[in-house]
Amino acid sequence: MLRLLVGVLCLTGCAVAVAAFASADRGPVRGAEHAAAPTNRLGSRATRPRITVHPARTTVSTEAIFGFRIPRGRARFLCRLDGMAAQRCRSPFRIQNLHLGSHTFSARAIDHFGRRGQLAWFRWEVVEPKPFEVKANADGLQSLYPGAAPVELPLTIRNPNPQEIRIVSLRVQVTQSPPGCNAAENLAIRASSASKSSPLAVPAGGSAALPAAGMSAPAIQLLDLPTNQDACQGGQFLLQIEGLAHE
Repeated sequence: MLRLLVGVLCLTGCAVAVAAFASADRGPVRGAEHAAAPTNRLGSRATRPRITVHPARTTVSTEAIFGFRIPRGRARFLCRLDGMAAQRCRSPFRIQNLHLGSHTFSARAIDHFGRRGQLAWFRWEVVEPKPFEVKANADGLQSLYPGAAPVELPLTIRNPNPQEIRIVSLRVQVTQSPPGCNAAENLAIRASSASKSSPLAVPAGGSAALPAAGMSAPAIQLLDLPTNQDACQGGQFLLQIEGLAHE
């Protein structure tokens, strides 16, 4: 019989970005998002684009994607990020390498006469990712016996970030073994089935548990070897749980 002493480790989430640079109109822009006006005359002060795609108000992502359009007809657009100069753009508009803090994106429509409509803008904040926590629930964990089936390690993953994260990797490493019972020789360790193609979603400010429907937790098995394994009997292994998450 082998009992497990399971360690708890805080892990850092990882945000992924793809993008191409952004721009926009001179002068500071303040406030929140504007709605589109009902008219289609670009020369009118009432006309502004409708921002249809934007990041969350608070996000850990250093990338942002904006979608925008006018209520009717076609137009060219000028886009602007923060205090940068305005630049011609089209929807979708992608921004990358954003620094931490508040940002403002604005878009303005221009008709074929060169008349400019009103600005539409959106303000959001990029915050630093917080470590997500992985806690092993050792209560009631089964004992290990040579040759018995692998034992899954029940885990709870807590996400303190303001948006959902997706766990794409969870694995276990042995950091301490009983004297005379070498972990590399006596144990078989299996990582969680969470992957890039099948991630575990953890909601913003919430938690998720493993094992779950269709997804396994990391597991550990005591091998049945032809050598003497008495040193493993009644011993404990200290485990370190490692993983990776994407925003």
